[in-house]
Amino acid sequence: MEIIITTNTMYLSSRSVVAEMAVYLQEVENKTLLEKLDWIYDIYGFHVSNNSYFLCYSQETIQKMFNRLRHYEGISFLSNNKKYNIEYNFFLDKTDEEFTYPTKCGPYKINKIRDLTVGLIVDFKKNGEKSKPVNN
Repeated sequence: MEIIITTNTMYLSSRSVVAEMAVYLQEVENKTLLEKLDWIYDIYGFHVSNNSYFLCYSQETIQKMFNRLRHYEGISFLSNNKKYNIEYNFFLDKTDEEFTYPTKCGPYKINKIRDLTVGLIVDFKKNGEKSKPVNN
């Protein structure tokens, strides 16, 4: 008879790190993990992420989609009987091509655009400050 015990090492590893963090917070900062999380939320706010994926194998369609995002015009649309206006800002890339990126998506403000294809990062939280991505 053979008994094989398997574990999800990533799950155990993350549990260990959280437990270590909880002990540290209690001993050093005299705070619970929940108190520390509340403090982080008070400073940085909550993170919203709504990820989904669409598969497209047509390079022409993909280029058209991203070209539309880089040359965006403000539009209005209806969603759940509410009217939304998409706002946008103009930027120039390294070849002085004019880009207009959206600044909102529905009711949500876009904080940052990272367009790695053209090598441009636009930070809307810093009045549209432009920078180049850093290679690690």
